[in-house]
Amino acid sequence: MRQINILTIVALVSVLGLAACDSQTATTSVLPTPVSVIPTATSQPTPTQTQTTTPSPTPTIMPVTPLPFSGAPELVWLRYSHGTSADFPNVLSVRDDIPVYELSPVHIAHFWDYSGRSGRLAFSAQWTTEGTQEWGRTVSDLWVYDYTTNEVEMWLPDLVAGAAWSPVPDPETRAEYLAVAVLNPYYCGCSNLCYDLEILSARDQIVRIIRRASPHFAWSPDSRWLAFFGDLCGDKEGEGVYVASVMEGGPIKIAPSWCCGSIYDRPIWAQEHGAVFYPKGGIHVALVDGSANFPLVTPDSQPVFVEAQYTMLWSPRRRLLILAGEGGMETPPQVVAYELSEDLRAVVDSYVIGEDITLVGWLAPDETVILTGYSGIVIWSLEDRALLSP
Repeated sequence: MRQINILTIVALVSVLGLAACDSQTATTSVLPTPVSVIPTATSQPTPTQTQTTTPSPTPTIMPVTPLPFSGAPELVWLRYSHGTSADFPNVLSVRDDIPVYELSPVHIAHFWDYSGRSGRLAFSAQWTTEGTQEWGRTVSDLWVYDYTTNEVEMWLPDLVAGAAWSPVPDPETRAEYLAVAVLNPYYCGCSNLCYDLEILSARDQIVRIIRRASPHFAWSPDSRWLAFFGDLCGDKEGEGVYVASVMEGGPIKIAPSWCCGSIYDRPIWAQEHGAVFYPKGGIHVALVDGSANFPLVTPDSQPVFVEAQYTMLWSPRRRLLILAGEGGMETPPQVVAYELSEDLRAVVDSYVIGEDITLVGWLAPDETVILTGYSGIVIWSLEDRALLSP
């Protein structure tokens, strides 16, 4: 197994990326297969740095507190901006279809993602790491905890801005992949498009690297594609929404768009319609074949807009797009459901699920969603358009 040093990866990928940039077209890019090459040393400009207190080195081991449960939860969720507490349970878990709050077996600074299939939790143990001070971007480490074995290991020590598990395993290898947004310092002049998306099958095992992306990305339901905001060649003409095969071929630009600034602003797939929803002021739709992109509008031709989307869910059977936002100066945070036309171009019906409440995710896909607020955990039925009784 090849041991990977993250700084070597950064240097190697940026050399390959700059070399490939001139040969790319406006819509496609051929990604080189990572190879073991030691580039000729060249002098690099040293960024001006402000003297700050250096964070403590990233620990390589972590204590684990066993939980009084057997087996892995079906779902684990924690607000991205909320760390775990040692004093009270604030991690939402679903066991036997019942959502409850639990203590965490490990210390979580940033929650990245959880796989109910394998029982593995991806998270960071530190709010920020040395790369934050060195490069002026909020990055941290990457750890993986396995609920089935009670074991935890560090996958990356620094430069991580997000991670997400593949929804289903690879149909050939049965491997579960973890897509990780890793800061590439040589792209730091490109707004928020200065990350590489690394597809990992295990610690130190990189399947593929997608260059010049933002940390805002989403897996397709079949786990064969990623949708993301990207910029293949570092110019404004290249900025847009892209899709890329996990295994082969170059990224394909499907819509022009600038990169959004919130970690919650990420695309979401409607793969059965061959489309991707993405935030761009309001919610827009792009067909994955690149043939069209258009804003989603209400019956009175107003754009669908929820400020700072924390979460988006898509119900294929109901053609229902569920958006959650943090609200604005005069509006409380809302969770809103939009029923769309067959061509996804217009809203045919909409209703507010709740205010001052947070959308967690699916309890049962297409049927019920989990919400949490000051009153605790509640379940919303899409069929009944009502809260279910406790």
